[in-house]
Amino acid sequence: MTKSKGISGTGLKIIAVISMLIDHFGAIFLDPTTIPYEVSRMIGRISFPIFCFLLVEGFLHTKNVKKYALRLALFAFYSEIPFDFAFRCTLFYKDAQNVLFTLLIGLMAVICLEYIEIHFFFKPVRRVLCYIATMAAWMDLAHFLKTDYSYFGVLVIGIFYLMRENRESAILTVCLLLCFQDPLELFAYFCVPLIYYYNGERGMPTKYFFYIFYPVHLTVLGTLYYQLALRSKLPF
Repeated sequence: MTKSKGISGTGLKIIAVISMLIDHFGAIFLDPTTIPYEVSRMIGRISFPIFCFLLVEGFLHTKNVKKYALRLALFAFYSEIPFDFAFRCTLFYKDAQNVLFTLLIGLMAVICLEYIEIHFFFKPVRRVLCYIATMAAWMDLAHFLKTDYSYFGVLVIGIFYLMRENRESAILTVCLLLCFQDPLELFAYFCVPLIYYYNGERGMPTKYFFYIFYPVHLTVLGTLYYQLALRSKLPF
């Protein structure tokens, strides 16, 4: 049996994880005035759109969305201390929450959008208004909680869901919107061919890979920086 051409879900996930690791390493260890720092942040822009895309794919194919949401929520709370420690050298920082909370809120928004599609047979205009109101509510929550990527992140997830039948347009729209958040997000366009060549296959079973990798890599990077800061008297 021949394998389908293209990139599997596992392949996309690995690319996104490597991109995220490079981004976080640069953000934590490198001088913001240097070229290596800028390059690491540029590479990192690839990861978020891919994670959002995979979140929607996971939602569309999961057999139990409640378990999916619960798993994401548990790891979001579990990752908060490593996130604060890695980027703020503290165990609690109320003004920034990790990206898993953004993904969780985006998942809740998508659940609501699907509910509207299935149970409310409004005319097109009223349905669009319901979509807008739903997205606005969840985006406002992300903004209030100060999650990573804030309301833009939730909007990206919503677009991937609503435009799921036209992947090419969805990717381009998402990248364009992210550029309004930060010009550096222009480099998110490098994820376009990666998502375009997604072959719809799951790939190797890696259900818990990202959930575990996220807090672990933050803990390792945070610990290394903390030790380096103690020895070299770097700022915390």
